[in-house]
Amino acid sequence: MIDELRRRSEDAFRLKAGTLYPLLHSLEEKGFVTAYEQTAESGKTRRYYHLTKQGRSALQEKETAWNAYARAVGRVLKGGACLAGA
Repeated sequence: MIDELRRRSEDAFRLKAGTLYPLLHSLEEKGFVTAYEQTAESGKTRRYYHLTKQGRSALQEKETAWNAYARAVGRVLKGGACLAGA
């Protein structure tokens, strides 16, 4: 999961297990994800996470808020380096 986050973000996200897994456990406690364990071909037990319906709803809310924030930052940046009254 850590490698996939790094790849999808073009190396912007370089999380460590000590950062990611406490976040996943918190999301599980809130009911946003479910998890199950399965033994991989290598014999190692792997934990798999899936978004719940509640998690998808929370994700949509966060995405909407993020998009509004990003648009606001974009509008400020398009205004140039100098702001009136500064």
